[in-house]
Amino acid sequence: MGCNSFLLAIAIFSVPFGKLSGKFGLKKSFLLGLATFVCFSVIASMSLSTEMLVIVRFFQGLGASIINITTLAIVTEALPPQERGKGIGLTISGVYVGLTLSPVLGGLLTNYSAGEAYFYL
Repeated sequence: MGCNSFLLAIAIFSVPFGKLSGKFGLKKSFLLGLATFVCFSVIASMSLSTEMLVIVRFFQGLGASIINITTLAIVTEALPPQERGKGIGLTISGVYVGLTLSPVLGGLLTNYSAGEAYFYL
């Protein structure tokens, strides 16, 4: 359920924040999104109930939507036209490498920090 609220927030807020980031500036918007995401990540780690986690994940998704929108816009603005494809490709590759490795690394960290370290292949 928490994942659904996160993805729902990204879907809802991507277009409005795309418009607002153009109006207020990409750097300010990116920093606002990053601060929002980090703040609600810390709060999510201290959730007291499932309901609280679902709500916090929604607000975390709000920050993630700002980051997603502004990152590609910043890359597009920062690079000359002949280098944009490479820059966007590297950015998206980094995102998907992170999405691929994070469950594995999270599982390893959880396994080895839980006191009894059992590793099953």
